[in-house]
Amino acid sequence: MVIQSDKFTLRPLRIEDAERMAEFCNNKKLWINMRNRFAHPYTLEHANIFIEDCLNRDPLNVLAIEIDGACSGTIGIFPGEDVYIKSGELGYCLAEEHWGKGIITEAVKLFMDLYIAKQFNLVRIYATVFGWNPSSMRVLEKCGFEKEGIGKNGIYKDGKFTDEHRFAKVI
Repeated sequence: MVIQSDKFTLRPLRIEDAERMAEFCNNKKLWINMRNRFAHPYTLEHANIFIEDCLNRDPLNVLAIEIDGACSGTIGIFPGEDVYIKSGELGYCLAEEHWGKGIITEAVKLFMDLYIAKQFNLVRIYATVFGWNPSSMRVLEKCGFEKEGIGKNGIYKDGKFTDEHRFAKVI
């Protein structure tokens, strides 16, 4: 499935995206807002492993955000298990040179409406945001997510504590 916007294209990842992904993901400003399984430094090997894992899923749960012909980010849904089978966690990242342009906000809206709704049998989408990332909180609010709560000092990253902000949207 390909979803087109005026600013970008959402499409399946490709093995040839690995070099570009390694380039934009090898950024401490991106890494600081990601879980620890997101490596830093981020290498070509990390990108290849990630892409191969994504391509082996059915349905695909992660799409590339292509801007000007190059993979410049990813957006994904990670369905829950057991009693959380109808919930999914939303995640996204974008190359720093594209921050502040409304791309992620539009990507989340399109991904939710045109991809998740058609490919996954979910009723609730949630996302967690690190306390030092108000821009990502604003993205979720613009997309109709509501803040469910704050886990005080719930995140420990790079030798520092920050609050975990939990957002959700029932679809």
